Amino acid sequence: MNHSIPELSLRSIWALSRLMLPSLLMAGGAVSANILDAGGPGICGIQTDNTVVCWGDNKNIVPDGTFSQLSVGGFHSCGIRDDSTLTCWAPPWSDYGQLTPPKDTFYQVSVGYYHTCGVTTDNGIKCWGKNTANDYGQATPPDGTFSQVSAGKWHSCGILTDNTVACWGSNTNPYAKKDGSERQATPPSGTFLQVSAAIGGWHTCGVRTDNTVECWGSNNHGQATPPSGTFSQVSTGKWHSCGVRTDNTIACWGSDSDGQATPPNSSFYSVTAGIFETCGVRINNTVTCWGANSDSRFAANGFIAKSSVPTSVCFLYGVQDDVNKRNTQLLTIDTDIFEVSPFGKPYKKLNLHAMDFHPLTNQLYAITSKGKLHQVDHKTLIQTEFGDTGFKTVDDITFHPDGTLWGWSSKNGLFQFNNNKRNQPLLRKAKMVLPYKEELKLEDLTWNNAGTILYAVANFNQGAIVWNYKPDKEAENAISRVCNNLINSFGTEIIAMETLPDDTLLFGFRENDSLSFAVIDVQTCDIVKQTEVPTDYNEIKSIAWPHNCAFP
Repeated sequence: MNHSIPELSLRSIWALSRLMLPSLLMAGGAVSANILDAGGPGICGIQTDNTVVCWGDNKNIVPDGTFSQLSVGGFHSCGIRDDSTLTCWAPPWSDYGQLTPPKDTFYQVSVGYYHTCGVTTDNGIKCWGKNTANDYGQATPPDGTFSQVSAGKWHSCGILTDNTVACWGSNTNPYAKKDGSERQATPPSGTFLQVSAAIGGWHTCGVRTDNTVECWGSNNHGQATPPSGTFSQVSTGKWHSCGVRTDNTIACWGSDSDGQATPPNSSFYSVTAGIFETCGVRINNTVTCWGANSDSRFAANGFIAKSSVPTSVCFLYGVQDDVNKRNTQLLTIDTDIFEVSPFGKPYKKLNLHAMDFHPLTNQLYAITSKGKLHQVDHKTLIQTEFGDTGFKTVDDITFHPDGTLWGWSSKNGLFQFNNNKRNQPLLRKAKMVLPYKEELKLEDLTWNNAGTILYAVANFNQGAIVWNYKPDKEAENAISRVCNNLINSFGTEIIAMETLPDDTLLFGFRENDSLSFAVIDVQTCDIVKQTEVPTDYNEIKSIAWPHNCAFP
């Protein structure tokens, strides 16, 4: 790209469009991004400078240094430092070894009553602390590889890397029914994104891969009877539970004796249910709490927490498809430095070449050139075939802000699939929005944030063309070219396109040994920013990022 626009700070490109991925992992009823957690000793939070502040019994014993994640349990707390090592602290309670973590590196920790569990950086699981013969084995995890763990009172649960749930420890509780039901350590079958074991009680809740919530164990206060709907995160307290819905509101169920199950009407990224209180992190990173009138709760209100996700994992996602070998490589693009890196091992003999995140569930979907739709867990990289669109070829897909799936099929045209009740694409029959029987291959599609304009890009011998389609216009006025002179001046192929939160468009261009990116204001046809990235991965077919984003 031979434009004489000065190179500006890449960080400024994204200053108005930082990603804040949903908090899918929880620890003992705590936020897995773990900027805030409530438990027996009080409440702890990570400040914007990455230091920890606590309120309550543990307010004067907080260790120095900077942390990326923390968890507060029944009688102690632990945090992961920036070098991935663990530090634990506690008021003067009995020490059963829960304050002495192993010499491993961790990416997630969860604190229970007198035991602690953590997921190591190689997906192993370690537990330590109270686990004597008179206990229940809550610190003796099963074999396997895990993506998340949650330590409860006398039991623990974790998400295996195949997304199933395993629990260990006590499987009885004083409120269990005589028929053997309501067992907190007997998880249901199926796949889950996140699990939370009650820190002070005898129940467990999890978010399934379809974003519904299921709970098991003691239900004497209704704490194991979640409402319907879709959720991005769940947290269990003693006799109540709370979850963040996919529309960023909070729902709570169970005991409301102290107002702990009556959340404020606001938008949140995460929630943590304590013993008799609940706290949430709003989308502007301020904290508010409700429930028992304790000094800890009032001290936490108004606290400004760090971003829910460390900057280093705030990625734009891409896909590169090797058509000849039928291999697909997922990629990440660090939006601070625009470094392109392979994400996991290639999917062999699976030519996924277009993808997008569902705006309501944040599920990543990818599609093959032959129209097979797949779900991809962008945390564990597990992919499963979701269904067949019925088209022999599909060039690209994009989700409308209302959650409907749109795509382009050469020799068929623009199609649309509605959602089912679980906010998943309903692939029974496509609605043809713009039938087009000639062979026209599109490189990428993307909606503006309001869902009123669909952008499409195609490459021809004479150069690239970008169109916009406005569904509410008459047919003769519905389609027009976008910034035609500017697009032609680039003199290279456009290989990917994505809408930014301020409705500018991000374009990816193919170069010999690099990728070039440009941010264009399509209202004025001005180049806002541009950069070139040396990389071997210069055949990206599609780019996408999670929809749970906010302005900082």
